[in-house]
Amino acid sequence: MNRVGSTPAYFKHLIPISAQQWQLLVLEAVSRQICERKLPQIIFYRQLALSLNKAHSFAVPTVSAAQLNLFAILQAVCRYMIDVLAENELIGALERAMQRAGYDPAGDEVTQAAASFVALFPPAEGQSAPAT
Repeated sequence: MNRVGSTPAYFKHLIPISAQQWQLLVLEAVSRQICERKLPQIIFYRQLALSLNKAHSFAVPTVSAAQLNLFAILQAVCRYMIDVLAENELIGALERAMQRAGYDPAGDEVTQAAASFVALFPPAEGQSAPAT
């Protein structure tokens, strides 16, 4: 059995950003510098907030690095809770939850949704796509 949280994050910098937005906001160079220099994640969130705010009209509320950092923390907490359920306490809990919601975990709908997710949000470099 894996240690809780033992798998690396699927998303770079913990925040789900689609491949299209990643390219549109020109985040690769910033991300690479943050990783190579081992800078704190908040530096990436500051750059992301700046890029998002420049890319949107004045009618759209601005986003701050603090809000992005909080979102990343919430993502990490949710992922940890899912890891605890899936790895340690309730084997098959996620599959049973899908079945209770009316979905077959091995069915076409779930397989197509997973494939669409991976197409929109490709895994971080060095990561593999989740098994369907």
